[in-house]
Amino acid sequence: MHIHFRLPTWSDSEADGRWEVVRDQLFMSEGNGAMEPVDLIIKFNSNGSPILEAEGKEYCRCD
Repeated sequence: MHIHFRLPTWSDSEADGRWEVVRDQLFMSEGNGAMEPVDLIIKFNSNGSPILEAEGKEYCRCD
């Protein structure tokens, strides 16, 4: 299963990306690029919402 998300880029604009989990490993790509493994840490903010930290960057849910 592939799920779309908005991925911040170095220019502070946004680019489309994809992510998937295979055998408990997170893989991400930017645009239609190759899926690459990513280290993932899940934290929670004071409201209890999850914050994902991958490759030193934080990603929060965008509704």
